[in-house]
Amino acid sequence: MTFNDIIVMVKNNLPEASIMQIRDEARTFVLEHSLNSHWKYQYDIDLYYSGTATSTAATLSDSSASFATDGSLIGQTINNTTDGSSGTITATTANTITATLSGGTNNTWTSGDAYTIQLTNDIRLPKTINNVCSMYVDNTFIPMTIGWEGFRNGNEDAIDPYSGNVNIVAPTDQACILLEDYIMHFVDNLSSTGTMYLWVEKMLTDDISESTLTTNLALPDKMKLPMAYFVLHRLFLYAGYFNSDLSMFWKQQYERIYRGAKTPVNKQHISRRSNGKSGGKYSYQNTKGLR
Repeated sequence: MTFNDIIVMVKNNLPEASIMQIRDEARTFVLEHSLNSHWKYQYDIDLYYSGTATSTAATLSDSSASFATDGSLIGQTINNTTDGSSGTITATTANTITATLSGGTNNTWTSGDAYTIQLTNDIRLPKTINNVCSMYVDNTFIPMTIGWEGFRNGNEDAIDPYSGNVNIVAPTDQACILLEDYIMHFVDNLSSTGTMYLWVEKMLTDDISESTLTTNLALPDKMKLPMAYFVLHRLFLYAGYFNSDLSMFWKQQYERIYRGAKTPVNKQHISRRSNGKSGGKYSYQNTKGLR
């Protein structure tokens, strides 16, 4: 689905409508009819970078790199493995890293110097994310089960939410807490050179654009007609185009199509599972239903 699909649908029925009006009504539709005006999507964070400097300067430049610019690298450590120095990252672009190096031979970057970045802990989330639903590091599920109040350690002398007594269920006793300043803190430091996969939620707070509807929001195709019909219904209520009969007609079309569009894709499967034979092997089958 693209925003242009909605524009074409509306323009065919209401040529006088402006793009701004269509956009505003489309935004109203999404705010009213999406689940609490938010949507879920996958957000990936690379946990390891390596390469070589392509210029000599205090700031690392690597013309072939693709560093994250979402803030996840801020506060992490970059290592100059050629001269043995390291520093805390304070700023990034797609090809540069800013960090004050120390502990090495030159404590600067010379063309050809090798570097590594390993995200280990206290990883920053972009603040466009409103909620993290689940987390994986490579193929390992990481529970986010540490309580805000923390857990007392064995001697109960201090509140320590990251002590060895954290009550979690995971093969490696790994878990994560999301702090209020959008930092992910882990019980044990990460050592993966792969990717962190987050299933997250984002609120619809910005104006709708073609990019919002396609790249970010990614509404399913089945919502295209309901949105277009809703826009037509609303636009025919404006003074410039007022037509109560057409408004009512498109409202009926919208309601009819929307009822089908909001039906879960797997509704039939869910129904069959919930209505299994009486006396079935599993508890969910012990209901009256299919014979």
